[in-house]
Amino acid sequence: MSFTGIYSETIQANGAVIAGTVTRTGDMGIDAVDTALPVGHAGSLTTRVGDGSGTITLTAGHDIVTGDVDVHWDGGCRYAMAGTVTVNALVVVDDAKSGGDVLPANLTAVVASKPITLNVTFDGDDVVLIGCGASQQTSVRFIDGDGDIIAALLLVAGASWGWAEDTAVTNPLAGDAIVTVEVSCGNATSTSNFKLAGLQYAFIGT
Repeated sequence: MSFTGIYSETIQANGAVIAGTVTRTGDMGIDAVDTALPVGHAGSLTTRVGDGSGTITLTAGHDIVTGDVDVHWDGGCRYAMAGTVTVNALVVVDDAKSGGDVLPANLTAVVASKPITLNVTFDGDDVVLIGCGASQQTSVRFIDGDGDIIAALLLVAGASWGWAEDTAVTNPLAGDAIVTVEVSCGNATSTSNFKLAGLQYAFIGT
């Protein structure tokens, strides 16, 4: 039995419209995701120590606790930071897995979010087609069995991302088996509807 998927792309600029669609066939589907990511918590970067460290003053009533945290702002995110909470003060510093954009300027409004782990398993080398999208700004990381981040991306509100084989673009997930996907919502008032789907060749496993 085989599965068929479609990858389409449209570019519209300067009065021109360019549209393309490719059809790909795989042996099995990648576990589909359609879930609402919880809202983050509003605050301000009140002390910027460096590109990967500082203190965020959160609004009262937050439920952020000490541990990993993603820091979002308009159009940017620094993910997988180590966060320490004292009342409404959240101190964030880089750890070995941190990445993304450097922290913004001091006093920038930010959103602190606890990353959510999704159990999505596939072999990156066997991906035929994959895509994801989100209704609000969302950080997405594809993680292997050692906890290493194989690929990371930031979706702005309403955006999608995708890849299909034989489209002259190198497979961004090649090299390892993915065992989880970490995601976080960058909005403090609205949940982010996150979706992921794809196809792969015969599953090899981890």
